[in-house]
Amino acid sequence: MSHRYNFVDPFLNASDFQAPAERVAVPSPYAAVPSKDEVDNLTHAVPLVIKRGSDSSVATLPIEGQGTIAVSTNAKAGLRIAVNTPDSSKPTLFLDVTTDHCGFSYGKDSVVLGSTPTPIPAVALKGIAACYLLPDQQTTYWLSVDRPNGVIRYGKYYLSTNLALLEATLKVKNDQGVMVWSDPKWNWLDDLKNVVVTQVGGDETKRKVAVQPLPLVNDLPPYIAPSDAVSMSDLETGVCTVVGNLPPECQRLYANVAGPNILLNTPDFPDFGAAIEHSVNTKGCLGYKLLEKKADEFGKKDFTGTYLRITIGRDMGDSPGIPYVLEIWPAGHYSPIHDHGDAFAVIKVLYGSIHVYYFDSLDPPGPQHIANPAVLKAGDITWLSSQQYQIHQLRNESPHGAVCCTLQCYQYGKDDSVHYEYFRYKSTDPKGEKKDFQPNSDMPFGEFKRAIAIEWEKYKSGQGP
Repeated sequence: MSHRYNFVDPFLNASDFQAPAERVAVPSPYAAVPSKDEVDNLTHAVPLVIKRGSDSSVATLPIEGQGTIAVSTNAKAGLRIAVNTPDSSKPTLFLDVTTDHCGFSYGKDSVVLGSTPTPIPAVALKGIAACYLLPDQQTTYWLSVDRPNGVIRYGKYYLSTNLALLEATLKVKNDQGVMVWSDPKWNWLDDLKNVVVTQVGGDETKRKVAVQPLPLVNDLPPYIAPSDAVSMSDLETGVCTVVGNLPPECQRLYANVAGPNILLNTPDFPDFGAAIEHSVNTKGCLGYKLLEKKADEFGKKDFTGTYLRITIGRDMGDSPGIPYVLEIWPAGHYSPIHDHGDAFAVIKVLYGSIHVYYFDSLDPPGPQHIANPAVLKAGDITWLSSQQYQIHQLRNESPHGAVCCTLQCYQYGKDDSVHYEYFRYKSTDPKGEKKDFQPNSDMPFGEFKRAIAIEWEKYKSGQGP
């Protein structure tokens, strides 16, 4: 997990896992083992004592005092992430998450799970209830320790500051412009090293722990700008990124579609965009008829919940479906909320404009919006990866029938040995279940372009709708 990318699914690749060493939490002699019914109540759970030392750590921070710890677990009643220092005289940092409590605290290693160490003041960014444990549901919980800025963050799902739920800020800027701890009592946080994870209930064999050396500070933005267009102000605000910051798979896809000749309107058909707009907006025309056939593709019948997938080339076995797709979005139309089978993608807007909304999860209680939507216009390029911006929804919110056409291109990661051939989406049926969609083709690009050209000529000559 040495990526610098911040919006991360840390458990995608098995090579990223740090499997727990031998058990480092032992039952306290001061409490009896609870019954199965009592495990729902953390106060009745087995107290767990966290022992210090590298031989008793689930993992270690590669850089002392900073890093991000992610734990995927289906804990039933409680989860604790503890980070201590090699010096036994210094406190341990705790993150405790239960079904009715969440908070940062610090204290000695002898403090047991279920007790209350000294709290660390923190702000619940989305309300305290959003911080609570999701019992029996395999979920990723993460803790970020940002030593340079003195910020401790907790969140769920992907590793993103947009998904942070709890935040404590413990440093201030002094008169010399240097960030320092607001109180010397926090100095021990510089030395954090050993990570211990304990849980109450759930299947511990399904628990995974991953550690990356960098804290979560800023998210890499979804907009890709040419290197020669980025200013110092852009670097400061982080409104865009350049292709060199992206994963290699996205760099390759960008090289294929970013060129100036990747256009919708070309010399052989300069009205292609207008012709498509006419076709999808006019009953009896090809585009409209294709959309009508798809009205119930993602659940209940909804004409506006449709878009066209016009495929370019053939499936090379390295992407979910054919890798290049011209997607056509009539005004007011939208996709379901969906992921991309852990694939990478680059999307270029060729005509019109589109809104892209990002979400945290397809599982309950999600999906919930994260960040602001990206509003992309013709010429703009965005991206997603197996680890960033993987779940989204596209919506054409343009008025007056204005169509949007985008070029999507996909590729599996070089370490992806699964090649999941489906996009998972949130059904529009009343139950809103998560379902699989196998990327399909409404028509090959060449055939579609020829048919639209013929239809357009008939329309201009008054011989067709």
